[in-house]
Amino acid sequence: MKERIWLRKKREKAGLTILEASRLTELSKQGYWFIESGRRDPSVHTAMRIAKAFSFEWTIFFDKNINKC
Repeated sequence: MKERIWLRKKREKAGLTILEASRLTELSKQGYWFIESGRRDPSVHTAMRIAKAFSFEWTIFFDKNINKC
């Protein structure tokens, strides 16, 4: 399990709380937090919803090297 720091930074840059981000992405608060914290991987559909909300490429969720920076 590895926290998605890059996703947290995008949420914080947008000035959103986890609750606000969950509403924006139409996920439960717990569901969004599980994805951001790395406890769960999103489905392709969910990755697309989150990426659309924060304007980034959805495939980043499946890049194994993203958190190594």
